[in-house]
Amino acid sequence: AGGDLSGAETALQGAAAGRGAGRSEEYAAAASDLGLKLFFSGQKDRGLAWLEKACSSAPGSSAARIDLGVAYFNDRKYDLALENYRKALEIDRNSAPAHCNIGMLYLARFMEESAPALLDKAQEHLDRAVELAPGLAAAYTGRGSVNMAWGELKKALRDYAQAIKLDPDQGDAYINSALALQLMGRYGEALEVL
Repeated sequence: AGGDLSGAETALQGAAAGRGAGRSEEYAAAASDLGLKLFFSGQKDRGLAWLEKACSSAPGSSAARIDLGVAYFNDRKYDLALENYRKALEIDRNSAPAHCNIGMLYLARFMEESAPALLDKAQEHLDRAVELAPGLAAAYTGRGSVNMAWGELKKALRDYAQAIKLDPDQGDAYINSALALQLMGRYGEALEVL
């Protein structure tokens, strides 16, 4: 939390040497968190190593698999991301974050490839995420983007509004709401949202 990632690595290496500590859920959560912080600070290889260590230390942790998938997704290694999200679903088939992330992955691929089948898959997983966790703002943001891609602007606006209601820090929901409003010719409302 203090930003000393090297110190955190040293502490976790010491914990792994302790009796059984390196195989606990707490250790996996700390290793996964460190891995993401290292990855997003530009130390991708070290980050991935810690994320892999988190997955191997707690093979039953869907959260560790999701975090590893997030790193691969942000590195645009979609196949590896999807593999880890699916492993998370094998561990917990009702994992709303895994469904949400799979939906976002298919949405990202749709944006690159324009294949409607990808949009269908994104919709399926984002709908499931909303069903499993109605308080998961990111799922509404993603589903709003799927609706917008289908041209369902009113549905998109409802999803974006729900995302913002649940988490006012959903920046993408504001931006995409404004875009949907512009497409509807509601420019004044779009400016207010922005």
